[in-house]
Amino acid sequence: MSEPQTPHPAGRTARVLAASLAVIPPLSYAKTQLKVEVDGYQPRSGESLILEHNIVSSDYFETLAIPILQGRPIDERDQKESGPVLIVNETMARKFWGAEGPLERTVTLNGNKTRVVGVAKDGKYFQLVEAPQPHFYVPLSQAHVSFTSLLVKTTSDPSALIGPVLHELERLDPNLPITDVKTLAQQMELQHYPTRITAVSVGAFGLLALALAAVGVYGVMAYAVRQRTHELGVRTALGASRRQILALVLRQGLRTTLVGAGVGIVGAIGAARLLAGFLHGVRPLEPVVFGAVAAVLGVAALLACYLPARRAAKVDPMAALRCE
Repeated sequence: MSEPQTPHPAGRTARVLAASLAVIPPLSYAKTQLKVEVDGYQPRSGESLILEHNIVSSDYFETLAIPILQGRPIDERDQKESGPVLIVNETMARKFWGAEGPLERTVTLNGNKTRVVGVAKDGKYFQLVEAPQPHFYVPLSQAHVSFTSLLVKTTSDPSALIGPVLHELERLDPNLPITDVKTLAQQMELQHYPTRITAVSVGAFGLLALALAAVGVYGVMAYAVRQRTHELGVRTALGASRRQILALVLRQGLRTTLVGAGVGIVGAIGAARLLAGFLHGVRPLEPVVFGAVAAVLGVAALLACYLPARRAAKVDPMAALRCE
């Protein structure tokens, strides 16, 4: 396929840096699994050796910028007439071969002895939140498949290259069925969708909890100040000014609020660390969020102390004493 080009916004010409084929595109929620037998490895009782894999062409690792840590990537040497080979990831290499290393070891796939020629860096294959897992790659030139995905790496906005690539494919084969054309960023949106739905739901419940907490703080503090009407009346009768009464109530109320906020922030930090694995693009210890919550509760406590104290400071001292 000739190299598609399209004008770049800055005046340069966008070009294809690399292109390859793969049966499973990155993070597509699709899986291909195969039972393997690793020479020299004795499975534990109940252990399944059905592992996920992908069928890819040469330049796959260059296109997706996946480093080859040992050995070599898939290339033009890997044809049907040559011996079958595969690339394993770090986790698979560590699990089955340990410090001895997997290069030139053999794995049985579909009854065929297959030689390990390289080790690729671990990645995310099915979804972003998955734990590291054994994974391997088989050359497309040594497999039989009915469909593949074309992966293209460009120097500019990938969406601007979709049209030229589709035009080139149509020129090569007008009858070629093409579906589900998207950029990697659009592909990632599919991964973020469940997390985003969960985040919206949890955020809504969080705002509701914050509102209930603010109302609760206001109610408790206001009740505590009203209970001190007699005390405040005595202080006023003894010569305390309204400003002194307000300062006393606010100081004591905010002291209690600060202690409660401190305990709550410590608990929230612990919970955030537990939930860190479910967060993407957001820091678990986001200072803006913690500060905003503390500010809302502080304002609620301030109003809860100020308004009743202001009313109490205006009450006639004799009336406040007679109410007891």
